[in-house]
Amino acid sequence: MRSRLALLAALAAAAFPSAALADDAPACLAAQGPAPDGQSIRGVHVGGRAVIRDSDGNPLKVSSVKYCVDGGGVFGFALTTESDVVLALSTADGDSIGPINPTSPAQSARMAFPSMKKLTKTGPTAVYRVDSRRQLILGVADGRVNFVAAADRLLLEYPNKLGYYLRRLGF
Repeated sequence: MRSRLALLAALAAAAFPSAALADDAPACLAAQGPAPDGQSIRGVHVGGRAVIRDSDGNPLKVSSVKYCVDGGGVFGFALTTESDVVLALSTADGDSIGPINPTSPAQSARMAFPSMKKLTKTGPTAVYRVDSRRQLILGVADGRVNFVAAADRLLLEYPNKLGYYLRRLGF
């Protein structure tokens, strides 16, 4: 478990430059992040512990973190009170699950993931799990995919809890 946490910390340090946290120089993440596996978006794995620090290196206690992405969109993740990552979400075109990225037509998502299952609805957004093997989800509104995300397994089993964490990230 410790090696997985160390890997998460290393990936977070590489993916999120400290300049993005500094007050004087706003910086955004690269337009395209690492390809998702079954439990991550942009290298941030759900289930891992996050240590969020300010620009001086002091630990912060936060419930969610958001970053801008070059070329448009945001990347964010929601945390439990114990700082475990339970939801990693991106609205950036450079992030995708297979051929589907935010702004893809909903029909393309249905064709790419025929076993897609609706989990919940938050506001105008319907949330779908892409398949039963992976913890990846899509948000669909107005006929288009508006986010790609990875969710903790418990959130997939409890849609109300998933909605709670989606609202933390603004969905």
